[in-house]
Amino acid sequence: MIEKVNWGLIDYENSVRQQTELVEAVSLGQKPDSIVFCTHPPVVTKGRTTPETDITDWNGAIVESSRGGRATYHGPNQLVIYPIVDLKTERRGLPSRHIQAFIKLIGSVMVETVKTFGVESELRQGLEIDEDGFRRQLTGIWVGNRKLASIGVAVRKWVTYHGIAVNLESDEMAFRGIRPCGFRQGVMVSLQELLGQPIARDEFIEEYFRRLSVELEPRTQVAFDRTRASEFSQRIQ
Repeated sequence: MIEKVNWGLIDYENSVRQQTELVEAVSLGQKPDSIVFCTHPPVVTKGRTTPETDITDWNGAIVESSRGGRATYHGPNQLVIYPIVDLKTERRGLPSRHIQAFIKLIGSVMVETVKTFGVESELRQGLEIDEDGFRRQLTGIWVGNRKLASIGVAVRKWVTYHGIAVNLESDEMAFRGIRPCGFRQGVMVSLQELLGQPIARDEFIEEYFRRLSVELEPRTQVAFDRTRASEFSQRIQ
């Protein structure tokens, strides 16, 4: 069973502490895998490969992060999703101990989710070299040449944390003063900008959770459910 958790508005550093506690509990089998939904007050987080040139004239809080990637912004206009998942377990949509497959899964589920709200997008992965000679991650959800969501994952004891942040609402102050993931500020786009209207945050959460939780079902549970369905079918024939 995958547990849905909603932290609401939470300070970024506090969310990292709570993620770390969840990672430990999941690794010990004390808590189930969880998909955490939240949002953060305005903050810039620096991933493990952030060059100094990513932050220009940002005047707010800056936090070092254990996730991959470069600097990015989190704020109230976003929905941030932190899947706390034990990768040692083989799942319906995910082989065991495969970090890249996990990144592809959470990204692909985001593509399908935004499609239900009327936006066609694609998951891009890989690296390229920016104009200053630094590597930058393409990994994220793109609509043409605009980036809708960013992905940055960390793994401890084969349990994932950090995750994916999608821009739901428009905010002119978001990403100002930084080069998000090494790109210019104008690359980022929100669902509200693409659709011309805001969407219901709770509906988005439900849709993403429904899709991802199905893919994260352990294969033993899937096989068990199929066996029970087969036995039931035989009884009623």
